Amino acid sequence: MSVSLASQLENYGDPILCNYLVACVDLLGQSEKLLDFRHADQIHPESPSYQNWLKETFGSVRLFRQAFSNFISSINAQREDSRLPTQLTLTDIRIIPASDSLIIYSSLYDPDGSRTVKNINSIVTILQALGALAPFFIARNKPFRAGVAIGLGAEYESIGFYGPAIPLACELEKEADYPRILIDPYIMEYLQAFSTWEDNSPSSRFGASQAQYAIKLIFQDCDGRWALDFLGTSIRKIYMNSILKDKDLHMEGYTQIQRNIAYCKNLKVRSKYLLLKEYYDSRASAWYQNGAQ
Repeated sequence: MSVSLASQLENYGDPILCNYLVACVDLLGQSEKLLDFRHADQIHPESPSYQNWLKETFGSVRLFRQAFSNFISSINAQREDSRLPTQLTLTDIRIIPASDSLIIYSSLYDPDGSRTVKNINSIVTILQALGALAPFFIARNKPFRAGVAIGLGAEYESIGFYGPAIPLACELEKEADYPRILIDPYIMEYLQAFSTWEDNSPSSRFGASQAQYAIKLIFQDCDGRWALDFLGTSIRKIYMNSILKDKDLHMEGYTQIQRNIAYCKNLKVRSKYLLLKEYYDSRASAWYQNGAQ
């Protein structure tokens, strides 16, 4: 048996072990909701409680997955009116659904410098997707939490993507505590290294500007952790140029947060919404000319 196992492992070949950017995204509150119905004999298909349970569990996860897939696909789509050459807009992003979570990842492999712009574009797109969708889901009272890290990984044809980068991102997601998106400091180092790219070629200048833009999406939270500023001015601009430009997602989200603070009986959960409310208060000026309403 050991010989057979050894021969199988040899067939995996030598994968390219390199750094990957990985985001672990977790839709909060699903485990508790799922346990409202545990066995088939509890199901009464026409009952309002069962229909609502389906909507809040399977329906929420389907929306969660589709939203990320659609956002990333829309960014990847080449626009006919774009003035940028195709090679400057390419990304390489993949998504793995896992229950009520998503693993979003992109290889940072770049042995000769030919992939640098694509790699930075991929980071920007992942950060934009997380930033744009965070207030959208909070407004729907379906917040998520995420951790974004850089770490080693490899892609085997037989087992898919695997490596230390995944647990690094997942641990960071848990450390986020409340609905926020923590960023690995290594990502800041990576982006800062390319934000001052001195090569004067068009691709280098574009890559440097993308790295500078990505840095603006990140801020240092009150506990000193790097986090995605999903209510900052850069994300606000994404909404102003989207079909959601007429929606007040800040106020809709703020209303949901206040309701959770008022009616949540679990003090631990309530404390998380109080932290989220503080963040919303601190970013009101980015959404309203005269500050909080």
